[in-house]
Amino acid sequence: MIIDGAAGAFPSSDICIVGAGPVGLSLAFRCAERGLSVAIVEAGSTDGSGGDIAPGPVSFTNGHHVESALSVASGIGGTSRLWGGRCVALDPLDFGRRGHVPMSGWPIPADALQSYYPDALNFLGCDPRASVMRSRVEGDVRMDSLEHWAPEPDLGGRYRERLVAAAGITVITNARVSAMTVSGDGDIEGLELLTSEGRRDLQAGRYALAAGGLENTRLLLAAQERHPEKFGGRGGPLGRFYAGHLTGYLGVIEFNNVETEDLLWFRKARDGDIVRQRLMIDPPVQVANGLLNAAYWLESLSIADPSHGSGALSLVYLIFALTGLYPRIARGLAPATSITPQRLYRAHWRNIRNDVAVIPGAARTLFDMLLRRFRRAAGAVRNPRRRYLLRYHAEQAPNAESIVRLRTQGEGKAAGLEIDLRFGMQDFDSIVRSHEIIDRWLRREKLGHLDYIHRCDERHDAVRDQALDGYHQIGSTRMSDDPGSGVVNADCRVHDVGNLYVAGSSVFPTGGQANPTLPAIALALRLADHLASLASDETPPSERKVEETVSS
Repeated sequence: MIIDGAAGAFPSSDICIVGAGPVGLSLAFRCAERGLSVAIVEAGSTDGSGGDIAPGPVSFTNGHHVESALSVASGIGGTSRLWGGRCVALDPLDFGRRGHVPMSGWPIPADALQSYYPDALNFLGCDPRASVMRSRVEGDVRMDSLEHWAPEPDLGGRYRERLVAAAGITVITNARVSAMTVSGDGDIEGLELLTSEGRRDLQAGRYALAAGGLENTRLLLAAQERHPEKFGGRGGPLGRFYAGHLTGYLGVIEFNNVETEDLLWFRKARDGDIVRQRLMIDPPVQVANGLLNAAYWLESLSIADPSHGSGALSLVYLIFALTGLYPRIARGLAPATSITPQRLYRAHWRNIRNDVAVIPGAARTLFDMLLRRFRRAAGAVRNPRRRYLLRYHAEQAPNAESIVRLRTQGEGKAAGLEIDLRFGMQDFDSIVRSHEIIDRWLRREKLGHLDYIHRCDERHDAVRDQALDGYHQIGSTRMSDDPGSGVVNADCRVHDVGNLYVAGSSVFPTGGQANPTLPAIALALRLADHLASLASDETPPSERKVEETVSS
């Protein structure tokens, strides 16, 4: 059932979830399946727009964070409307204590999430049975890190009808949480909602914040303004260790054989799910070299960039450029070349002259481009020369000075945020040295090599200049064994509040190499099972017997 926050009475519920994005929806459906009544409070509207009540403003202290409009969306489905659909699991390495990674180590083992990944993949429309293609080559680098691509990233469209029909779930739209009321015993007594018709109150048995990393942090910081001793106290872990990932390019990878290229290319799994394998440095090698976790995958060079080395791609580019069609087909995703037009055309003609299979190669390239334009084909444009940009997606080391701060706006206005996302030399150096290890491994195994885009003395600066995130919103309500080093415990419950939970990437102590959507949903499913077990333990024995008799 979906209702507007300004109209009608709110039903009572066992659990109130703030946010109807991927994490909130997965948590709600699992709780309902386990017999709990659920209320979801969503600031946006049913059709996915931002809602009637504007959020507080967000400001940034540097250029490392994307604007809010690119990283946050309200409405049913939330930020999944902005999501590309990449689904990646965390690695066992991420959960352990690593001496070279400050504040590393989760209070739960990797196995605590492993059993939830199949259900999380199913929720996202992916096939959990997709298997890894093994390589005969071993050594410092692995090629078995698997990623899935959700066929329908916008979960609002995928699950809106199910929400309307759900008997145990009520979605309250156009209602933004402005405050959490703390009772005398320190628990949450209720939520204060802002709607188009004014303030309203909502009570539930338990509460879970699943509104995205920054919004979760904003709500807790606002509550801490009223109760300075809560959540570790001012100056404590709340809002600190804010992190994301570093991503960009340092080099072009060229393979010596098509078998290695095929292993790292897109393919369809059994049910049409698109998957891909990526390069990763073997965990023992990471630890031995003091590296942060990272994954590396292939991306097509722009056909306009002659450094792809392919006469076929150059011929296709010149056909489109000289007929004026190139601006229509260009997607602008690969880095553009800075070569002048005269040198550009000369370089493309040189590629064409040196390619003995230019005509059949160009025909295959045109077919691939048409397939991608008019059908959901698996992957980007293949390069007959087997040359690709090597994209890195790397972990950011926890940094207590990378902070989300509250900026109060006055009576009746939503509190704003000031974000200071900081990357450090450890982040940059790990990426540079990881590329060196990958290049040595490729050459030693006779698989290929890297051609660097930047000179050796420019590479750290290049990584720094490309460091930009704000999409993944990790760490600002981190999970820990004790309240001095984190905000929530191993069950995602706020340390000093008995009935308040936080779900999503903001509880991750470290981010690893994985995009956080899949592990955040797996963690939400685990939280739902925990909440259901608590409710079962609280049911009086006499009522439990009645329920068992009815169900049997």
